Amino acid sequence: MAKYALLIGVSEYQHNQLKPLPGVAKDIEAMQRVLLDSKIGGFDEVKLLTNPNSDVMLSEIEQLFMEKCQTDDIVLLYFCGHGYRDEDGNLFFVSHNTQINPQGGLRIGTAVDAKFIHERYMGRSKSKRQVLILDCCFSGAFASGMSAKEAVVVSIKKEIEAQLGGEGRAVLTSSTATQVSFEDAGGGVYTRYLVEGIEKGAADTNNDGVITIDELHEYAKRKVQEAKPAMKPEIYPVREGYKIRLANVPLSSELEYRKEVEQCVIHGDISELGCIILSHRQTELGLTPEVAAAIEEEVLKPFREFQQSLQRYEQALTMALKEESVLSDVNRKLLKRLQQILKLRDEHVAPIRDRLIPAPAIRRAPIHNRLIPAPAIRRTPIHNRLIPAPAIRASASIESGSIRYSNVTPIDDYEFEVYSR
Repeated sequence: MAKYALLIGVSEYQHNQLKPLPGVAKDIEAMQRVLLDSKIGGFDEVKLLTNPNSDVMLSEIEQLFMEKCQTDDIVLLYFCGHGYRDEDGNLFFVSHNTQINPQGGLRIGTAVDAKFIHERYMGRSKSKRQVLILDCCFSGAFASGMSAKEAVVVSIKKEIEAQLGGEGRAVLTSSTATQVSFEDAGGGVYTRYLVEGIEKGAADTNNDGVITIDELHEYAKRKVQEAKPAMKPEIYPVREGYKIRLANVPLSSELEYRKEVEQCVIHGDISELGCIILSHRQTELGLTPEVAAAIEEEVLKPFREFQQSLQRYEQALTMALKEESVLSDVNRKLLKRLQQILKLRDEHVAPIRDRLIPAPAIRRAPIHNRLIPAPAIRRTPIHNRLIPAPAIRASASIESGSIRYSNVTPIDDYEFEVYSR
């Protein structure tokens, strides 16, 4: 019952159209640190593969799944770098030597086909506990070919299940099949919270001293979306792959205080009542003010990043409106692109836009159109209004059954009478 991991990070590329990812090196080193820690990850072997060519990458992946492991072993493959999704939705891992063709597409012969890894290596491996973590663009596309039918049913000894968790496979991805992932100067946001969840023990949501794959995913997803709400990390388990026991959690006062802080956060900040509770718990757990403050800052960090993203968007919109009072199509597209980069949803930027962009002016109709509704115009006989009955002196005679009036000044019979309201 051994645990093996292969961590692949590609940060530098031969082709100049592929953007370098300087944070990748930090990601794989941090992941190696927590997995090798005997009190936490407890992995027997964690191999780092930095900036490999496609053939070297394939060879190392084959060895991981086909040569080293046995049935009860856990194998973990982690990839951090650029991902490419072709027109058919297939995912490719971009290697150091991956080339771009004249049409601007990927030369897939110089990349690593994720479907090939899935079918030829993972599907044929002896290991029945496989974990694949992808921190790359379009990483959710990997799961398009997965099926629960691929898992072979075998008997599991209870003691093995107790130590290693459920049998199966789990794929954790930093994004969906159509999303671009996100990296800052410190590395990938997704990997940051995977490492934090393992190293700090924060992902142990049920407090049983063990972190399972589904607990790790839920923790990382929640923290990522606190910082970058538009990102959507996903998990794709086969059979009981989500119950694979990945790491142990040493109990500590720091971990207990962290979980108290998590409960006291409301709308991205610690409430006044929460401060009272945390002050009491800090004393009770024997933590120094410096240690407590550092834990609180870590918990609040994703919320702070979210607020910074909103501020950057507001600053950019303000600058654009100074250049032109009515946003052009070009600036609208650029602002939309900035929103995507900052991983903000439409509902997050809408209040900023409503506040900064004036409502369109209402064109006022001419006064008679606004004040005089059509029904207010009435046609009435003028003599009924202007000539009192006694003032009409007429002589009448009956001629051929009709009445003839005399001494009435001839005028037009009708005029418009206007009523204002």
